Amino acid sequence: MNEIAIPPRCIFIRQMTAAPVGVKIPARVRKGRAETHTWNVAQWINELIRVPANSHHVTNKLVPESIFGLEIDELPAYCEELLKKAAAQTETYRRRGKTHVRKQKATQPILLCVVASYPEPDMQDTDKRRKWLALTSETMQAWYGDNLICGISHSDEAFFHGHYLVQSGNGGGTPVRHMHAGHAAADAEPVKSKKGQAYRAGCQNLLDEFWERVGNPMGWLRMSPNPRPKGRVSRSQAQRNRQHQQENEAAELRKRNLDLEQKAEALAAAQAVHHENEKYFDSDLAEGESYLNRRLAEIDAADDALQRQRELVNAMKDEYESNKVRIESEAAVMWKVIGEAAATTKAWQGEVRDQVALEARVARMRGKVRLGGGSRRAGGEDDDDLSDVPF
Repeated sequence: MNEIAIPPRCIFIRQMTAAPVGVKIPARVRKGRAETHTWNVAQWINELIRVPANSHHVTNKLVPESIFGLEIDELPAYCEELLKKAAAQTETYRRRGKTHVRKQKATQPILLCVVASYPEPDMQDTDKRRKWLALTSETMQAWYGDNLICGISHSDEAFFHGHYLVQSGNGGGTPVRHMHAGHAAADAEPVKSKKGQAYRAGCQNLLDEFWERVGNPMGWLRMSPNPRPKGRVSRSQAQRNRQHQQENEAAELRKRNLDLEQKAEALAAAQAVHHENEKYFDSDLAEGESYLNRRLAEIDAADDALQRQRELVNAMKDEYESNKVRIESEAAVMWKVIGEAAATTKAWQGEVRDQVALEARVARMRGKVRLGGGSRRAGGEDDDDLSDVPF
């Protein structure tokens, strides 16, 4: 069976400090245009609990887990209380030979964060990772004691890692610069030109102690076998690293081979079960295909009937529209004829009334006229008044 080459593992730990207000970053060391100031305490806490505004670097955010100490939902209240304590602190300074008191600067670091990363690219919760997490937490408690507030783990970035928050020893709110290994060593160096060297030496001592407590029991290297050019090690250290690397690779390969063999056995058992059920699968598949074909034929027949119904409805609709137009046209003509007939009838009625009135007048005149002349009234006058004859 082919063996899989496993890259060597090495430790990773980093210390950082944060103040109530971010400190301006010199332009020569900025990583981008948007990075003008260091993160403050509130931004740190928001990143730990995965507030979106401070977690742009995480694509698929997962809920962080509490290792010990404060729970996730307790951190915002802790942050607010810590900032209140820092705002109430004072500091003394001397100027022109006199001692003065002023409020503590907002750029004074009041919170220390130690980040330790598990050098395994997958996020499997294995016994080895639990062992690393227990050793790391024990180391943090040994280093910082009661000043250690909490531990928070993240599993939504490239490597599983833990954040450990540390405050000052008088309840928080006071400086923590002296708790940073590099800054403490640099501040203790009286020669200004050697402070950078002292800073690096302090950080290296921290790494050495962390490797003794965590890396060595885990079988990991003190530093990467492919370091940066400035981080080259001595020949003896390189030989020790290679020996550790070979031992770790052999152990990892044995473990991987054992896992692959177990998986092969499980796969063989699954294949046997599959072959046993294959004959039942074929019959079930044939029955399912037959049922599906029947259903498809029924659907096609129903679709054809529906199409015929649609064509019939469309034909009836067209016939209705045509009859509607024809009836409306014929009705318009009929109404026109009826109107003309009504006007003619009205005219005839007028002529008939006139004719009747004329005939009645003539009859009246005939009744009043005598054969030899007009009728006479009393007193010897002719009766020619026809006003009572309708016209």
